Amino acid sequence: MVPSLDGARVLLIAPRFFGYDEAMARELARRGAHVDAMADRPFDSPSYHAAARFFPRQVQRATERHYRRLLADFGSKAYDYVIVVNGQTLSPRLLGELRRDNARAQFIFYLWDSLANRSGALDLVPMFDRAFTFERETAARHGMRFRPLFFDDHAGGADAEDTFDISFVGTAHTDRHKVVERLDATLPAGARRFWYLYLKARWVLSAYRITNPSFRDAKAGTFRFEPLSRQESQRVFESSRAILDIEHARQTGLTMRTLEVLGAGKKLVTTNADIRAYSFYDPARIEVIDRARPRIADGFLEAPTPALADDIRYRYSIAGWIDELLTEQDQSAIHLKPGLWRG
Repeated sequence: MVPSLDGARVLLIAPRFFGYDEAMARELARRGAHVDAMADRPFDSPSYHAAARFFPRQVQRATERHYRRLLADFGSKAYDYVIVVNGQTLSPRLLGELRRDNARAQFIFYLWDSLANRSGALDLVPMFDRAFTFERETAARHGMRFRPLFFDDHAGGADAEDTFDISFVGTAHTDRHKVVERLDATLPAGARRFWYLYLKARWVLSAYRITNPSFRDAKAGTFRFEPLSRQESQRVFESSRAILDIEHARQTGLTMRTLEVLGAGKKLVTTNADIRAYSFYDPARIEVIDRARPRIADGFLEAPTPALADDIRYRYSIAGWIDELLTEQDQSAIHLKPGLWRG
């Protein structure tokens, strides 16, 4: 049973990421909660982000002072829930202070980044009443709950006219551009495609040519060096029959884009073979391709997309995500095919 949040006080600490932190706060407030929000990685400069990722202890004290000032501004209050997403810059010391000052609060942790990139997150897990991750293997190995990501309702656009048969918009990390190039070469000549492989500067391409073998022969014309606006990215998404998803090579959990595609009722073409283990997997809606030899089965893009059951759509909406975080019962197994959860 999902507890009521009417009148509850919630402290939300989450990364600023494409408005998802705002969507979380909105959903909590819609349920009647009084929400105080603080940003994980609270400073926006590239140098701080890099330092927070690679030298977390060196920036910890400045970040703690920042958080303490915000908490003082929020005023003296006891929280009923403290919800932390990622917690990249939340130190065990500050978390301990929050626990001491909010002894009756439920502390809930959600890790939406791969543990391969956030190994320090394990230091925080024992300090929470419930801890979740979007990676099923990480959850089973470290005693966490498994909960995939979610979509915000802004992802809905299934009624828009299909301008593109398939599209990809994203950062050109690891071997993504190679996957796009290989797949593009297999598409019929008349296929309507839209590729937007973003790099933040030309010097990044130069650096990758030295450090990443997959970029050695990469041509500058393959990439875009200006980010696509959120509005234009959404327009492309809504105008696409199918979306290409290429997960980070070190990641096993499903991307946010995967859940957005599911919620919008579109088709998904993905390199993440682990999606076959999920209870919502439907080969009529989801095509898994080989990263090294990507090819879409004949007829997949043209065939009608089956309707998504209402309960599945709700489960992976932001409302369903909040429900699961608040529920004491472990629902990890529901996201996988029977017998596959090993937690």
